[in-house]
Amino acid sequence: MRVLLIRSFYPEQKNKLETAVEKEKIFAPEKIKQIANELIFDLQRALSTYLADEFEVIDIFSNCEKIQRKWEKDFFPSTPPFISKALRRIKPAVNLDFYSSEDFYRILLKQVAFYSPEVIIVLPPDFISSELIKVIKEKMKVKIIGYHGATPRKIDFSVYDAFFSPFLPTVLKARASGIRAEYIPLAFEPAILEKLKEKNELKKEKQNQEDEKVFDVVFIGSFHTVHSSRKKLIEEISKDRYFDNKLHIFSQSYYAMSENLRKFYRGKAFGLEYYLIISKSKIVINHHGDILPWAHNLRLFETTGIGSFLITDNLPDISELFLPEKEIETFSDTQECIEKIKFYLEKEEKRKEIARSGQMRTLKEHTYEKRANEYKRIIRETAE
Repeated sequence: MRVLLIRSFYPEQKNKLETAVEKEKIFAPEKIKQIANELIFDLQRALSTYLADEFEVIDIFSNCEKIQRKWEKDFFPSTPPFISKALRRIKPAVNLDFYSSEDFYRILLKQVAFYSPEVIIVLPPDFISSELIKVIKEKMKVKIIGYHGATPRKIDFSVYDAFFSPFLPTVLKARASGIRAEYIPLAFEPAILEKLKEKNELKKEKQNQEDEKVFDVVFIGSFHTVHSSRKKLIEEISKDRYFDNKLHIFSQSYYAMSENLRKFYRGKAFGLEYYLIISKSKIVINHHGDILPWAHNLRLFETTGIGSFLITDNLPDISELFLPEKEIETFSDTQECIEKIKFYLEKEEKRKEIARSGQMRTLKEHTYEKRANEYKRIIRETAE
């Protein structure tokens, strides 16, 4: 069975991928897939990698404009009348760079026609027009599966044959639209540990000594509009003089940070550097923001999988994923968070014990390879 995987990338990921591809000067689709999967260790990589033993997986790098235009030039330069006609029906889902252009949709339609998949997995459904999905289903015999996390954007679930998400409210919304939807949590990719080991070995060649943990307390993440409660939490922590030399903030949201928070700002972090910072942190703070209360975000699995101590907001289902006080620590309010961080900074052995247990749980139960059977099942049952 041929599965078309429509991938989407954050700007930093996209730039890194396109730069790497241009450096290699090889635009073969399989080579681009290989480069992408060496750079990025997320759900998209997991689907690309772990579905391949059962399905023929074709990766589409949908918002990588340079890669997409090169594909069109090499594989499908002319535009058939049925695609030109279909494009007149499609209005962009968002006004955002390449996503909002007719070229974006034209190339996607050509790729679907060229590869003739039995199943398509759409990973950025909020960025892709529902009219495109309707056109594909009208013109070709194909089943379409959507995926989305927790960001509160409008999605027309009804155009999909199936849907999956790590965020239960999204699953319930999809089911309310009358389609099949599955809850599958996010996970961790153990290959990250090998990459970190390689990087640390290279550093040790240049330095005789390197401390295992160089950051006491780290928050690494965004401060977008949906993160006002997260921002308030980190702000309150930063005001406690105890953390003057202990708190470190890594974020791409410098513009949204107060003058006080900027005192603790250490820059942006993406890719392997992001994971390296987590590995060098004694305590990593996680907070889900203002989204509905459901523990789901990737930092839960990244921090524990790497083997660092995680303290996260106490959401209703957290104990389904990890055991509080044994594999992670939780907090219900700001004061409890501050008190527990201080406690665990002083109790090194207890902190390390919990971090080790958290890592064991993640590597045993919460890896993408473990989740792969669920992804495969959805594909098989949707295709029937």
